[in-house]
Amino acid sequence: MTDGTDEIELKLAIDGVFSLPDLTDDAVVSEVRQDESQDLWATYWDTADLRLARHGVTLRRRTGEPGGPRWTLKLPLPAENPDAADGNGILARREIEMKGRADRVPARAADLVTAYARTERLIEIAQLRTRRQIWSLLGPDGHPVAVLDDDDVSVMEHGRRISRFRELELESHGMDDRNLQRIGGLLRSAGAVDAEPIPKVVRALGPAATAPADAIAPEIGPDQPAGAAVRAALTEAMERIVRHDAGMRMGNAESLHQARVGTRRLRSHLRVFGPLLDARWAAALDSELRGLARQLGEVRDLDVLIERLASVAMDLRPAIDPLLNDLARRGNAARDNLLERLRDERYAALLERLVAAAAAPRLLGAATQPAGSVLPPLFDAAWKRLAKHAGRLTATSPDADYHELRIRAKRARYAADAIGPALGESRREGADGIRRHLTSLQTLLGELQDAATSREEILTTAAQQTNNGPFNLAAGITLEREAQRAATARQGVPDSWRELRRPKHRRWVKA
Repeated sequence: MTDGTDEIELKLAIDGVFSLPDLTDDAVVSEVRQDESQDLWATYWDTADLRLARHGVTLRRRTGEPGGPRWTLKLPLPAENPDAADGNGILARREIEMKGRADRVPARAADLVTAYARTERLIEIAQLRTRRQIWSLLGPDGHPVAVLDDDDVSVMEHGRRISRFRELELESHGMDDRNLQRIGGLLRSAGAVDAEPIPKVVRALGPAATAPADAIAPEIGPDQPAGAAVRAALTEAMERIVRHDAGMRMGNAESLHQARVGTRRLRSHLRVFGPLLDARWAAALDSELRGLARQLGEVRDLDVLIERLASVAMDLRPAIDPLLNDLARRGNAARDNLLERLRDERYAALLERLVAAAAAPRLLGAATQPAGSVLPPLFDAAWKRLAKHAGRLTATSPDADYHELRIRAKRARYAADAIGPALGESRREGADGIRRHLTSLQTLLGELQDAATSREEILTTAAQQTNNGPFNLAAGITLEREAQRAATARQGVPDSWRELRRPKHRRWVKA
């Protein structure tokens, strides 16, 4: 994510007597300064069924802070982010502030919560009044390393208080988790108690705000119905798209990549689990996903190509810049087209269908059979399609044939990913093992495909730069480098495939 700032904080509750202890030490906190207290009024917005809150997302407009009223959107950090919460009581979110009228959600905020709200309207759902005392924890250089808020929170309804609670928020301004926890220990010794790391409004709204977000991944196992594994796989892929939608809108390359992975996995699952699904239902859903997958792929492929060429030809700039500039222009145009699609009401409707599909896929009778007997043959089918194509390849086969092998290897890997967790321990380990070998093969084939794509782009631009001597010299050098990388990747494919196709890696399928 690129907008806003990351908010990392430790939350504690106060249920009885509490007095602020000495929080200073020689190394990290040299002084604790009490700042001016605040009287904050916040109106929170969500859907009627609390879709934002159930995802850990909050959207509010608050008054009483320096700088005047403002809207604040807080999004949970994706699990891939190194600052994401890891179950240690710390709440990690991306905080995005914006101005706007009191009676209307800013367009920017509405856009960023599309994947959570989808087709439901955002409405006012709670009003909180917070009387806040503030202490800045200053480091040896006199700058804040953390801020401690003591919040007396009143839940308001029609102008009167209906409930009340008190909590401490210790927000990092550069302090690491270890020291946050150390300060938290001092606060606990003074009377504070552990609290669930959830936003204030979620605590105020109660159990309805902590209910499962969308589809619920069911219990899976070899003796469970195979249909449960289908639901679990579809749920994971759908949630990956939802979780990364906002970051994708903010221009984050990793979020775009993860949303593309989620879309690819969904389409792969519809194919792999085809014998367990209603064919017309699966085909219709795949058809809707195809256009989204194409646009995600166009942006992502250009991002990867730009990054690759900027590295391969770093020492050839600015001579090689006409190529990089053209790719950047096309990347921006592709990103604009993608954003237009994401802001179309049909995309929100598609997300609704994906949530419904994960919760209740249209299963056939075979899906009621035990996963341990039904699922391994589905991987075997994906494997046979891969092996058949691999058997036709030679050292001189065109790049397109190697790219097709990569596609089939990726599909087999996704199949192992989806099926393995539903098997017994030994078979699960076998599925994980072959997944790792498939990943290795896919990496080599990806390097080969990236080099081929790079060569095509270089030659296309060179044809338009016939009178640009410095560019053509740089292009020739880059082509040679890409040819060397492609040759190295090709040479590695036979050994990788030879290891992958050893029968021991597929014993789990027949066990």
